Amino acid sequence: MVLALKLLKERCKQWSKDDVGNTYNQIKELELEADSLDHKKKYRDLSVIDLIRRNNIASRLKTLYRVQESA
Repeated sequence: MVLALKLLKERCKQWSKDDVGNTYNQIKELELEADSLDHKKKYRDLSVIDLIRRNNIASRLKTLYRVQESA
């Protein structure tokens, strides 16, 4: 039982480090991609794929900002 709890603790630490702890980097990458799409939009209309991606980025950023605030 003790070994199982230790393994669970290690997995939780790794999950936290990989998913939650990496929030800052995820935000920066998404912000850069959003900026790139905004720049692209200045010169031509965005494709349907670009519009979908931009909406996905906005949604993901909203979630990550909330995670960051609660940390």
